[in-house]
Amino acid sequence: MRKLMVIIILLIIIIAGVPWVDGYIFKQQYLNTLVAANKLLTQQGVIKVVEYRQGWLGSDVKISYTANNNGPVASTLVMSPSWDVVQHIAHGPVVYDHINNQWALGMAAFQSDIDLPVPMVKESVHTDTFVNFFGDYLSRVTMPPFSVAVPGAKLSWQGLTLDAMAKVAGDEFKYMKANIVIGAFNAASQNGSALQTQNMAVQYEIIPQAMGIPTGHYSLSIPGVSLNLPTQGQMTLSNLNFTTLINANSDNSISSQSQLSLAQWQTSTYSISQSSIKLALNNLNGPALMNLANNKPLTEDAYADAFVTLLTPQTSFSETAALNTSFGRLISDGKIAWTSAAKSKQDAIANAKAQFNLRVSVSLIDKLIALAAEEDQRAEKVQQAQSTDQVQPVARAEKAKLQLQDWLTHGYVTQDKDDYVTEITYEQGSLKANGVELSAAPKMAPVAEPAAAPAPTAMPVAPAQP
Repeated sequence: MRKLMVIIILLIIIIAGVPWVDGYIFKQQYLNTLVAANKLLTQQGVIKVVEYRQGWLGSDVKISYTANNNGPVASTLVMSPSWDVVQHIAHGPVVYDHINNQWALGMAAFQSDIDLPVPMVKESVHTDTFVNFFGDYLSRVTMPPFSVAVPGAKLSWQGLTLDAMAKVAGDEFKYMKANIVIGAFNAASQNGSALQTQNMAVQYEIIPQAMGIPTGHYSLSIPGVSLNLPTQGQMTLSNLNFTTLINANSDNSISSQSQLSLAQWQTSTYSISQSSIKLALNNLNGPALMNLANNKPLTEDAYADAFVTLLTPQTSFSETAALNTSFGRLISDGKIAWTSAAKSKQDAIANAKAQFNLRVSVSLIDKLIALAAEEDQRAEKVQQAQSTDQVQPVARAEKAKLQLQDWLTHGYVTQDKDDYVTEITYEQGSLKANGVELSAAPKMAPVAEPAAAPAPTAMPVAPAQP
C-alpha cells in the first residue's frame, strides 16, 4: 500500500511536471524560430525578444519588431519604425487549438493581438497559432474590416484572412505554405471617381533549398476590378490570374514557369478578352543565380558577365502569348537555347540558337498607326502654339508606314490573309526574318527630328478582339 502511494505520488509529480518540461523545450524551439524568421527578414527588419517569462502551465513573452528604415515596409504603410507584441503561450501536451476550436495534443498554443503602427488603421490584427510535436506551426491571422474617411474620399476594406503552415528544424524554415484571402476594397471620391475590387486570393508554397534558393509555387487571383473615372468612363477587369512555379533540378540547376491570363478587360474605347502569356526558364545554374542575387553587379558589363555564368548546355528560355483585342489579335511563340556552356559573352552569342514566330492582325497594326497619327496631330498643334519656328515635327505614323512597307518589300514580314507574319531565327551568328538575312537589306534613311520639339501627351495604345 505504501509503495502504491509512492508510485501514485511520483506519477502525479511527473504528470504535473510535464507542462513545465514541455514549456522549457518549447522555449528553445521558439527562440530558434525567431532566429529563422530574422534570416528571412534581413532586408525588412529584425525581431527581438524583450522578455520571456516561463511558467508552469504557460509562458508570457514580449517581442519587438523594428523595421528597416530603408526597407519596403517602413517606407510605405508603417509610420512607426517599431512595435511590440505580447503573447501568452499555453504549454502542452494538451492545449486548446483556437484555429479549429478543439482540445488537441500539441507542444504549445498562443494568441496575440497586434496594433499596427499605421495611424489610419485602428483595428488590431489577431493571430492564433498551434504548434504540434513535429515542429509544425499552424497559424491564422485575421485583420477585421475597417472604413476610414480621408480628405476628399472614403475608403472601406473587408479585411484579410491568412492561414499558414511552417515547418521549423533547428533555426531554419524547411517548409512554408499560406492561403491568403484579401477582402473586397471600395474607394469613392467626391469628384465621382470610384474603385471597387472583389475578394482576391494569394497562395504560395516555399521549400528552401541547400543552395539558398527557395523553390515552390505562387499564385494570385483577382476575380474582378471596376474603376470609374468621370472623364474616361468605366473600366472593368475580370479574372486576372498569375501563377509561377520554381523547381530545383538534380544537377543544382533551377527551372521556372510563369503564366499570366486575363478573361476580360473592358473600357469605353477598346477591350481585351481571353489573353495570356507563358514564360519558361529552364536549367539555369543554381549556385551562380544565388551568387548573383547576393552580389548584384554595378555596371552593365558586370551584369552581362554574370548572365553568362547562369548558362548551362541545357539552358533555354521560351514564351507563348495570345492577345485578343477589339481591334485585332497578336500571337507569338519563341525559344532561345544554348548548345554548349558559355565561358564569355562571345561564347553566349555564338552558341545561342533562337526562333521567334509572330502573327499580328492587319487591323491591329492599322489601329496603332492611326493612334500614332492622332499623336502626331496633337504634337504639331502643341508646337505651333508654343513656338514660332516652323520645324516639322516627327511624323511617327508616316515613319511607321514606311518602316512596315520596307519590311514587306524585303520579305522580313509577309501578309497571310488578315495577318502580318514573321519568323525570326538566329543560329551560328546569322539573324534572319522569314529566311532573309537581316543584314542584307539596306537601312532606311533616318527621319530628321526637331531640335527641341515639345513632348506630346502620352496616349494609351488601344488593342482589341477579332
